[in-house]
Order: sequence, then C-alpha cells, then structure tokens
Amino acid sequence: MKAKDYFTRYVNEFPDKSNEWKVVKTFRDIFCEAQEIAKSRNAKTDTAFQNIFKELNQKANSFCRMVNEIDAMNLKNDAFMIFVESENPEFYRAVYPNGR
Repeated sequence: MKAKDYFTRYVNEFPDKSNEWKVVKTFRDIFCEAQEIAKSRNAKTDTAFQNIFKELNQKANSFCRMVNEIDAMNLKNDAFMIFVESENPEFYRAVYPNGR
C-alpha cells in the first residue's frame, strides 16, 4: 500500500477515533507490511530487513507529511522508526544492533 492509500484510510476510516490513535494504527499496519515484503523478497539477512525498514520509513515519512498538512500534528521525520523502537525494542535491536 502506498503512503497516499494510508493517508486516505487515515482521513476516512475510524472517524470516532483520535488522530493519535489513527497514526498509531497506521504505523502498526505499515509495520505489518514488512513481513509480506520480506516473504516476497525472500529476505533473510539483517541488511535485507534494514532495507525493507528504510523503505517503510520513507513511506511513513510521506504519510506523516500529509497528516501534518491537515492536522498540524508535528509528526517528526522518522516517527515510524521511533515507534518501532519504542513498541518492540528487541526486534529493533535485532534489525539494528548498532542503531540506525
């Protein structure tokens, strides 16, 4: 799914939820994409997973810019990777043993 698609879902789905909740839900959905991408690319190495997460982070950055334009949430660049690190530190350290 593209950043625009995630943004469309952000705007249209879950109108009763807070913007913060919708951003976290989107980040979780983007995170789940990693498994599908890894499977399709037959990714096995740390480098392969780092590249996948670099791509996903770029997508999330685009999504964040769109959200910031309409909701002025001031989401930072790399907010997705900060989310991954805070939600699943063991996974983050496995993919980035020396940090990003």
